[in-house]
Parts: sequence; C-alpha cells; structure tokens
Amino acid sequence: MTLRLALLLSALLLSACASTAKSGAGDTYDYPAIVREVLQKGLVEGDEAVIEKYVAADYIQHNPHAEDGRAGLIKFVREMQKAPAEQRITIKVVRLFQDGEFVVAHSDVWLGAPLAVFDVWRVRDGMLVEHWDCMQPQPEESVNGHSMLDGATAIADKGKTDANKKLVRAFVESVLGRGEVDKIDDYIGDEYTQHNPNVADGKDALRNHIAAMRTRGAKFSYEPVRVIGAGNFVLVQAEAIRNGRDIVINDLFRVQAGKIVEHWDTIQEVPLESANSNGMLP
Repeated sequence: MTLRLALLLSALLLSACASTAKSGAGDTYDYPAIVREVLQKGLVEGDEAVIEKYVAADYIQHNPHAEDGRAGLIKFVREMQKAPAEQRITIKVVRLFQDGEFVVAHSDVWLGAPLAVFDVWRVRDGMLVEHWDCMQPQPEESVNGHSMLDGATAIADKGKTDANKKLVRAFVESVLGRGEVDKIDDYIGDEYTQHNPNVADGKDALRNHIAAMRTRGAKFSYEPVRVIGAGNFVLVQAEAIRNGRDIVINDLFRVQAGKIVEHWDTIQEVPLESANSNGMLP
C-alpha cells in the first residue's frame, strides 16, 4: 500500500510559495494559492469541496495509478485519508516555477520512504486541468555526495528563459538523444553539479556515463516531449527506453552564463497496466 500511495500522491503535489503567474491571455489567477488550498485542505484535511472548486470535472490524469477526472481525484483523497499514521504524507517543495500554462514542482516527499518527485500541471481559467508526474525513491547514499533535491533553488535570469530552453533542448537532443558525447563541452560548464545518485560530479563523469550506457549492450533511447522553463531552471519531460523497458525521465537543469551547471532527475518505469488511458506522456 505504501508504494501505491506514493505513486498516487503527486496527483496533488504543488507548493504554496510562488508568485502569481499568467497561464494565458487574460488568465491572472494565483495558481500557487489555489494549489496550496487543494494541497492542504483537499489532501491533508480531506475537504472534498476544495477539489470540487478547483479541479476541472474533466481533469486529465497521467499518473498511471490514478483514475481520470475530478471524481478519480476525490477517490484518491478518500483513500489517502484511510492511510495509517506512519504512511501520512509530508511534502517539502524545493523548487517551483511556472511557464505559461504549465507549473512545475520539485518535491522532497515522505510516504513511508523518501521520494524525489516532479509534478507538472496544466492550468486554465482558475482550474487544474491536467497532471503529469515522475518519481523515484531516494537512496541513502550517492556517488557524488549530493542528495536528489539539494542544491540551488533561486530563480534568476528570467529574461533568458527562451535562450536557456533552447540550449537545454539542443543538449538533450544531441547528447542524450543521439549520444554525441563529443559535444558535451558545447553545453556543460566546467563546474557541473550532479544530483543523479549514480553519476559523479563534472562533465567528464557525465561523458563516461552516457558513453557506457551506449556501449555495454543496453538499449537506450531518449526523446524529449516537453521543455518548460523559468529563467535559469529548465525541465525536460522525456520518453525513453532502457533495457527494453519504457521509462519516463524528468530532467531539471540549471543554466548559468550560457552553460548547464547543475542537474537533477527522476526516472520511473511505465507500468504495463494503467488506471487511465492517457499514458504517462505527453
């Protein structure tokens, strides 16, 4: 039950600590405030009226363990309220940003075990209308000495959002998608902080890691589906294949002075069965 609830919880993960942002022309709702109310009163307190008020009836769910629609979310909330005390959720949103109609939360979650979670929401007309997530258990140790969530959090260089998104897309298409490790110097800074627990710091370690994945017999592909950014932070949602299994990868990059200088990710296998028919992406 703990794992199932962990896989379901991010249907409601977002934070209360961001400024108002627009999701479209004339749309000036304070989505972080709306989500704060859904998170606290809906998830923690089980107030279904909050879900009714802020979640669209035709809400589209991409978490494979949750049913579609507002009704599916209410069903999830009811299940969460039945969880024993030791499985009750704690959530620390570490990074939160909005890019047009998309809001990204990067959260440190406890639900019987520590999880690193990315949630992406699509918002419209004051409502939460669609949700994607990707989560991974946090290990006790890391080869680089960092956790999956520590590091820089401040959003800067908001005027460089488009340029940074373009840089990151070019990097993932070239280096991760086509395996062009000889081009890493074009994208990665000399000081590169890595939060993937299996990869050391520095661009040489990244180069070796990618090259090894493609030479040790493992089938690997990487296809970016969506790029979302705010200033120096850029998230890529990607479909991938690893060792013959479909996986979803969320990669978050921090850009500074035209180079990628920090990276976080979560990797989740796509289950063979799903509670909805939407797929984990797009």
